[in-house]
Amino acid sequence: MFSLIRKRFTYANVVLTLALVFAMTGGAYAAKRYLITSTKQINPKVLKALTGKPGPAGSAGSQGPAGTQGLAGPQGSAGTKGENGASGINGTSVTSKEVKTTETACSKQGGSSFTDGSTTTLACNGKEGSPWTAGGTLPSGKTETGIYSVRKTDNANNEFAIAPISFPIPLPASPEEATFIPVGGTGTGGCKGTAQKPEAEPGNLCVFEGEAPLGYKGGLKHYVPVNPAGGELGTTGAELLFTTDTPTTVGEEESAEGTWAVTAK
Repeated sequence: MFSLIRKRFTYANVVLTLALVFAMTGGAYAAKRYLITSTKQINPKVLKALTGKPGPAGSAGSQGPAGTQGLAGPQGSAGTKGENGASGINGTSVTSKEVKTTETACSKQGGSSFTDGSTTTLACNGKEGSPWTAGGTLPSGKTETGIYSVRKTDNANNEFAIAPISFPIPLPASPEEATFIPVGGTGTGGCKGTAQKPEAEPGNLCVFEGEAPLGYKGGLKHYVPVNPAGGELGTTGAELLFTTDTPTTVGEEESAEGTWAVTAK
């Protein structure tokens, strides 16, 4: 019988026997303990003691690359039509009227007023520009200047030549004195300056002869300069009268030119 047992006592039989013994003792060991499958089975105080403290925050990671732009979404459906707005207030017409020079609205300069409802806007005339004044005459003490020139072919001695002068701005009254200053001379009395810069005192017409290479003489007698319309000096101009020398050659052309100044009294 023992021989039979020895024949069947192999390595495999030993391993199987040990496994059976371990399984029986392990089950008994496990039967004395609890199998925990949820934190709810643990006492909260014990669970708190088992919980570790949170670790320090980690450093921020680098920003990732931007993503590609997404495709455009489909167009939305049209919204519902809104309600009509309220009607606006009717506008008012603009009316206008003249502002007379007797009214104080435009500092007595005259103009127009435009009214739109309760709002009135003025468009006033500007002040009279210098040197113009009411009536359009040269103001007192103001001077205007000009030039004159005359050409003539001599045929005999003492022939007359005329050089007209026109005042750009009429004088309020005719000059009281008219003086002719020969070439190279300077003004005296009511006349000041030279042919290059003619000047006149109030109430004076001063004529300055310039270079006269061919010998014209100023024919200023008691009536020179004269009023083109006849009589004494005028308010709009005068005429200069010149006489010629005995011509050295018949048919010779002579000339005269110069400047003038007149000042309103």
